[in-house]
Amino acid sequence: MNGIIDLFFALLFSSVAGSIFLLTWLLTRKTLDKWGYVQLSYRLLKLILLIWVPPLCYMAVLGRLTDGDGSIKGTLLLPSPQIAHVLTLVFPVWALGVAAGFLYYLFWNFSFYKRLRDYVEGSRDMVSLLNDCKKKVGVRRRIAVRQCYDQDAPMTYGVFRTIILLPMDVPSKEELEMVFIHELIHVKRNDFLIKRLAFAVLLLQWMNPLAWRWFILIEKWSEYSCDYEACEILGKQKEYFQMILEMAMKEAPRKGILISLFENKHQVLERVEKMNSYRKIKKRGKIAIFLIACMAMLAGSMTVLAASDGIVRGYNIIWDALAPKQEEIMQIPEYIEYVETEVDPQIKIEIGEVSAVSIEGNSFISWSVDNNVLKQTESFPASKGGSIEVYVSISPADKEVKVGIITPEGMERYIKGTGSIYHKFELDVSGEYQVFVENISGTTVQADGLYTVN
Repeated sequence: MNGIIDLFFALLFSSVAGSIFLLTWLLTRKTLDKWGYVQLSYRLLKLILLIWVPPLCYMAVLGRLTDGDGSIKGTLLLPSPQIAHVLTLVFPVWALGVAAGFLYYLFWNFSFYKRLRDYVEGSRDMVSLLNDCKKKVGVRRRIAVRQCYDQDAPMTYGVFRTIILLPMDVPSKEELEMVFIHELIHVKRNDFLIKRLAFAVLLLQWMNPLAWRWFILIEKWSEYSCDYEACEILGKQKEYFQMILEMAMKEAPRKGILISLFENKHQVLERVEKMNSYRKIKKRGKIAIFLIACMAMLAGSMTVLAASDGIVRGYNIIWDALAPKQEEIMQIPEYIEYVETEVDPQIKIEIGEVSAVSIEGNSFISWSVDNNVLKQTESFPASKGGSIEVYVSISPADKEVKVGIITPEGMERYIKGTGSIYHKFELDVSGEYQVFVENISGTTVQADGLYTVN
């Protein structure tokens, strides 16, 4: 359960961070559009890809709970029966969506590469023209050209081995040059890889509508930015878009998550209108626009930090409302304390995971303890004259277990009980202690609770 909680913690904070940065981008884009900086808009949109990646945001927030020696003081999301119940309902739904998306990805790739079995290598003239275009764009990597019978329009695919795929009905040399320039710009910017990474993020964040919005924007702005750069290189804006409009009248290819030059007619008209608007704009100074972009990212970062703190505080309030109340603990009757100097050799000893957090100094445990198993914490310091308070809820409630501490001398001090168990162990020596739960009930039990070192 702790693993599932950590996973949802990472996804939650990454989802919030990615959404905030996307909203910041949408606001900043208006200024960038007004000043004609389509390339910068696309770069910032790609930068959000790093924000969506769960481990980065997770480690950034978790790092705030790190001691000076590098050890983690705790986690932010704490297990409780009610929260665990909700996660057991939500997790299968999320996992099913991820699995469905991944199966779609595999099916599409299988169908796509199956269609590419019948192809022919590009002619020498095509390869020669491609090499000339590579010099204009500044691409040095090796790129193959192929023609496929089951392909309606040019497209590029392949991360490590890049291939430009053309239909059998090849356009004129002038139009082919425009196609190569466009596709090589995608290759230069690694748009194919960016698109796949964006799809992977979408799989993880599929429950967030803004993740879908961001994925669509990546596709659109990839084309907007590529159109702009292609026209800058070619200097043939009218001919460039005339070619696209003519090709758009054909059936659009089944492109899935791949990058394709040609889309449906409505999308192509959007690209033409976007390009025309940019060509009429007189650009402002680069320093001014750079400062605006930096201010936007800084504002997004500050908003993310504020939202992160709000999530942590809100979760702690929820946990505190669901956690066992001190008044309830004090109603538990006192138990007889036992002392043993040796552990039964038939008992198996295991180390249990502890979630230590800064909520009233409590450390939380959620253990599944098998029969004839003693599960204990790692050693922790405690001082003479202090105490260790232990509260554990056992399920099934009718199974008797031992709950106690292991002293620095290696002695076991414990009580026996069923259901909800509470005891305060007074300490008469300083040193390293451990808390343990020993199960000899004949069946596996679940032990959820906490302990506090005073």
